[in-house]
Amino acid sequence: MAVDFELLRRANAGEANAQFMIAGYCCAGLDDAPNYAEGYKWYRKAAGQGHDLAQACLGDLYFKGLGIKQSYEEAFKWYKKAAEHPHCDYGCLKYGFCLLYGVGCRKDPGKAVRYLNKAARTQPEAAVHLAGCYINGTGTRPDPEKAFEYAAVAVEHKYPGSWSLYGYCYMTGFGTEPDAGKAVSLYKEGVAEGDWQAMYDLGVAYLKGNGAEQDFKEAARLFQVPADKGHPGAQSALGHLYESGTGVRKNCKTAAAWYRKAADQGNPSAICSLAEMYIDGRGVQKDTELGIRMLKDARDAGMQEAADVLSSLGADPDRKDT
Repeated sequence: MAVDFELLRRANAGEANAQFMIAGYCCAGLDDAPNYAEGYKWYRKAAGQGHDLAQACLGDLYFKGLGIKQSYEEAFKWYKKAAEHPHCDYGCLKYGFCLLYGVGCRKDPGKAVRYLNKAARTQPEAAVHLAGCYINGTGTRPDPEKAFEYAAVAVEHKYPGSWSLYGYCYMTGFGTEPDAGKAVSLYKEGVAEGDWQAMYDLGVAYLKGNGAEQDFKEAARLFQVPADKGHPGAQSALGHLYESGTGVRKNCKTAAAWYRKAADQGNPSAICSLAEMYIDGRGVQKDTELGIRMLKDARDAGMQEAADVLSSLGADPDRKDT
């Protein structure tokens, strides 16, 4: 890669900003293929001198494993250093993201929201995370007005998941007047962009007939992609459709397989449904003891749905195992 001689001279003389610029050229591969290892070297030099964006970009290389062995812990460390600078909004975005989802660190939703709000000054990507926090009350109190505002920003920039969040606001009247038709339109926009969370939400809309004419076959089709991607809600929903033969040909073995995928991720509905299939011997080899044990474990973990199923079965509804 050809680098301006004067820029290289300044970088070799120890100028942090010049080092940062050369690192960027290396990683972008403007004149040749990206050279992340060389970029890492120059980012490390600049970061060591306290260059905030170099620290954040060094975190990116560790996060993605580019030019260096992947390490979420190292990524978090460098994002934290960048976020400690008063005006490094990109560092705040990445640091807040890690804190929110526990990437390379222990989750701290409250601190995450504070840093994401700082990042939102110039980093619109923060909006998609903040919208979810203000809808769900994660790290802060639910705030319909802020949720709606941030969801609108996120959709404007087409961030994954944004159509789902904005659609939720319209579907439920969270921060705006309820408008199921508008929500469905937003979900369809997301589907057109390949957003599989929007596919799931649109599938739910067709399943329930909310904002769209009820269409079980279309719901099943839409659930398939997010289910294949590992979405537990879509997996559980497909399980129910296959179990009942709604929108698809009835197949209890297929239903059990989807329930199991969702149950492994802790989906309450799937755990209960799979347990009942074991109790009844539908789609799986009958194992009443296993089914009851699954329900009790879920109940004792605080899953009310499991407690309700146990109660309906008359299977020790009140006792807590010790």
